[in-house]
Amino acid sequence: IIEKALQPVIGFMTDAVKASIAQEDAVRRLNTAMELQGTFTEDLSVKYQAMADSLQKNTRFADDAILEVMQTLVTIGNVAPESMERVTQATLDLATATGKDLASAASLMAKAATGNVESLGRLGIKIDESTLKSMKFEEILKLIEQRMGGSAQKDVESFGGAVAQLNNAWNEVLE
Repeated sequence: IIEKALQPVIGFMTDAVKASIAQEDAVRRLNTAMELQGTFTEDLSVKYQAMADSLQKNTRFADDAILEVMQTLVTIGNVAPESMERVTQATLDLATATGKDLASAASLMAKAATGNVESLGRLGIKIDESTLKSMKFEEILKLIEQRMGGSAQKDVESFGGAVAQLNNAWNEVLE
């Protein structure tokens, strides 16, 4: 009887430990990426975590998933701290508007940040080929902002979005 009564508590504790590990892993991976990029500071890490937390509250994406996006943008795209908020928001909007998963959208944006825009071109996001490589990413960001800007925030106005936010809130309790 005692074992049966403790099963919900054990289940809750197991879920809480898993959620905490996922959060810690996401922060650690992002910090490592920033160290390799040469931009890591404790303040920047805290800023990125706060940004992820804020975006979680306004989108259906969990903060640890947003931290993973940032890690991809730093590792593959070498996105600088001054661009991170804009590029992360564009990534969330791209994922929402196209139905792509967040990891795929992050990979596309990271590649675009390095000048590889062909994959985004297949999604209809095309820029003038004569545009300088350094300006291509700026043009991509502008196009995504024009065509898809705010998609991630609008997406939570549905029942599914509300359920996703509820799930995120529950995961925060577990963390």
